[in-house]
Amino acid sequence: MPPKKRTRFGKRQPSVLILYVWGYVARWKQASRIETVSHNEPLASVRNANGENRIDELIDLVFENRSRYSYPRFRIEVHHTRGELEFGDHLRGTFLPDSGHTDQRLDIYHFALLRSGSPSENLAGLASVVYWGFATYGDNYARTRARRLLKGYGARQAVTPDIASDCIAAARTDIEAGRLGHALGRLGPLCQLSRTPFASKVIAFLSPDVAGVYDQWIQWGLLNHPVLVRHSSRGGLFEGALSGVGSVSSVRVQDRYESWCHALRLIAAKINNELGTKQVRAVDVERSLFAAIAAYRGA
Repeated sequence: MPPKKRTRFGKRQPSVLILYVWGYVARWKQASRIETVSHNEPLASVRNANGENRIDELIDLVFENRSRYSYPRFRIEVHHTRGELEFGDHLRGTFLPDSGHTDQRLDIYHFALLRSGSPSENLAGLASVVYWGFATYGDNYARTRARRLLKGYGARQAVTPDIASDCIAAARTDIEAGRLGHALGRLGPLCQLSRTPFASKVIAFLSPDVAGVYDQWIQWGLLNHPVLVRHSSRGGLFEGALSGVGSVSSVRVQDRYESWCHALRLIAAKINNELGTKQVRAVDVERSLFAAIAAYRGA
């Protein structure tokens, strides 16, 4: 059976967050995501001339599906004066079930919250990513899962601003050291983030240049999509990324995620090197491959 469908600002007082967001807007306008690459760009110009690892067909797949990614742009809008959600330090939030497509603005928004120096904004970022991640399950269910992170669920305690900040800081240290698998594991103690699909969503928003999401759809696609499966056999680019969904406390799962992100970076680097650009990020490659898998399943 194929996996279930993948679960993937408002007015406020001027703050460091807003300045932070607009600083990245300015930078990313100069080096934006994959959709800015011309649709008419000859694919031959980004192919490996000697066909090493058959990476040319993966690049083709990325280009063919780069405009198909259409995940809903759900988010939690943060405010200082209103909102049903409380994140501490007078920061509040409102659920915003935006039916538009996930785009550069949402990437920057979550990036800024997660990397903010404010623990309350870090917590808001985590809750917003969880809400976004369950978008295709419906607004009410997505709200419920975000609230579980804030209030706790079962044996899992509520995530506080300080806990959120400490876990994100540890993950960032690992990311900067090139330890993406360890970074994934840092999120394991947090309610709603103990398994690969949602912990990897946080890592992808936290560091989109080097990381992507790994969920049930990706896991299934590596074994079933006619192009991806050829790269999942012995010696293939995705060999080490197979069966990567599980508890992020597992070393095996961490290693699978590390391998997945390595593959995404390799493909992105190949495209960027051949085009002479820095437009394509690891997360752009992941989203294109996700779209290819969804199209293959007829989603």
